Amino acid sequence: MGGAVWIISVTAVIQVTLTFILAPMIGKLAARFGTKKIMMTGFAGAATAALASFLLPTSVVGMFVYYTVGVAFTTLSNILIWANVADCIDYNYEISGQRQEGIIYSSYSFMRKMGQAIAGFMAGMGLSLIGYDATLDVQSDTTLFGIKVIMFLLPAIVQTICFFLYKFMWNLDSRQPDVIDAAAEPVTV
Repeated sequence: MGGAVWIISVTAVIQVTLTFILAPMIGKLAARFGTKKIMMTGFAGAATAALASFLLPTSVVGMFVYYTVGVAFTTLSNILIWANVADCIDYNYEISGQRQEGIIYSSYSFMRKMGQAIAGFMAGMGLSLIGYDATLDVQSDTTLFGIKVIMFLLPAIVQTICFFLYKFMWNLDSRQPDVIDAAAEPVTV
């Protein structure tokens, strides 16, 4: 795949297109199947696509398997994470009697930014560990395999961990919908 820089533009178009397609449908899917099932399906589907892309021979086809199938599943959980934040806000109100949207959202936003910073650091360190050298025209086979591990195997592992964390630790879906609706009603003073 040497020098296939054009893939960056194509994958960006795929990601945006998938978001535009899935965003209008996600509310109906969540209402029908539940947020937890959709999130877990997203994690499992993304992990499966990433693992399949890792196992496929290195080619543009493997990239597009991940960026069409895998990113579609990842987009499900990326869109629904905002519903999870709202559920946490409503649950906090239910147990405390106080609306604390600001502190909950700012905590989530801070953790998201920390995660992005750590991911950037890990990507840079990962490239250093596998021997990536930007001055070379062609990377060694070991480095290319390491890049494939970082691109596909690592996300497959992380998505699998997310699946199990969400399955066993996320428990807000078990509450009654009328409790969430009641918590979302405006408070009269």
